[in-house]
Amino acid sequence: MVTTTCIRNAAWIVAWDDVAGGHAWLRGGDLAFTGDAITFVGAHYAGHADTTIDGTDLMVMPGLVDIHSHPSTEPFFRGVREEHGLPSMYMSGLYERSYVFRPDEAGRSAAKEVAYSEMLLTGITSVADLSGNDPGWIELAARSGLRVFLAPGFASARWRLENDWDLQYDWDEISGRGAFDAALSLIDEAVRHPSGRLSGIVCPSQIDTCTADLFHDAFQAAHERNLPFTTHCAQSVNEFH
Repeated sequence: MVTTTCIRNAAWIVAWDDVAGGHAWLRGGDLAFTGDAITFVGAHYAGHADTTIDGTDLMVMPGLVDIHSHPSTEPFFRGVREEHGLPSMYMSGLYERSYVFRPDEAGRSAAKEVAYSEMLLTGITSVADLSGNDPGWIELAARSGLRVFLAPGFASARWRLENDWDLQYDWDEISGRGAFDAALSLIDEAVRHPSGRLSGIVCPSQIDTCTADLFHDAFQAAHERNLPFTTHCAQSVNEFH
């Protein structure tokens, strides 16, 4: 059964102004939605409402879009990687910290759930999720209620550290190709999900860990599927060197 909800007398509404052709502030207005569609934004809603919410202390706004997020790891790295870096690695905390603390499969799943919940609490309704290709990811994303663009990373090499200043690479192009195929399979499955809120992004992980051929084929796959394409680049002075 489709129901109608009305938020009445909202303190602030970020509303679309047709005359100005942009968003504008609306004070003390109402917003009504039926099912998943907004049906009214204005001074006073006179229609039927199955549920009424007092908006006196609320600001109502369009959902925010997080265009680059790492839900499977960042809840663990707070205060570990993002707050400081190593002088010997040009003040980057990206590499050494990643090896010091790397969550397992269960930890990554828990981190995603925490991150999705925090996003919803802060007004995010759509997210580009650059996470590892973990079992159960699709169902967890669907259960969150967010619109999730799954971007499973793949690469021809992995970073390697023998000390705290010289970044090295372990190359395995065959494994990179396998991860690429698995990423495309996951994206295709996400697009078919009955929730209708899941899609994908083709994501060769880093510009310094993928061969030119892998980048080329990944871009071609994104073009054929009409999907966005993203990667990590210019992350540190180490990458430049």
